[in-house]
Amino acid sequence: YILDIPKLNIENALVVVGGTDLNKSLISYAGTALPGEPGAPVIFGHSVLRQFYNPSVKNPRRYNSIFSTIMTLKAGDEIYVTAGGVRYTYVVNGKTEVKPEDVYILTQKYDARQLKLVTCTPEGTYLRRGVITAQLVEK
Repeated sequence: YILDIPKLNIENALVVVGGTDLNKSLISYAGTALPGEPGAPVIFGHSVLRQFYNPSVKNPRRYNSIFSTIMTLKAGDEIYVTAGGVRYTYVVNGKTEVKPEDVYILTQKYDARQLKLVTCTPEGTYLRRGVITAQLVEK
């Protein structure tokens, strides 16, 4: 499916469910929800030092840096996911940093329809994981 975050100039970013190569796409962790379903797709992407950030569709290495600025998102910012011909709108409602071994971020809460974006923080390091949480908006 496809992910768009207008505020960060991320457009037409390919998300592969259960993928293995973050240099070629974003990866939705296998076993987490699909867009629009109860639970939350958990999408992973690379980050690099911000001065090297270039999410442009024309950049052949865009996936090396695509999530570098997601931790700048604020409550109310919109994220769009297009899957199966349906465009879903998610609104950011939280962010946190966790240790790499904190796998509870993958936990699915089936009483909510959310989206989680995950990258390494600070950008370009492997010290922690930044997690953006967004809520599906019914339109």
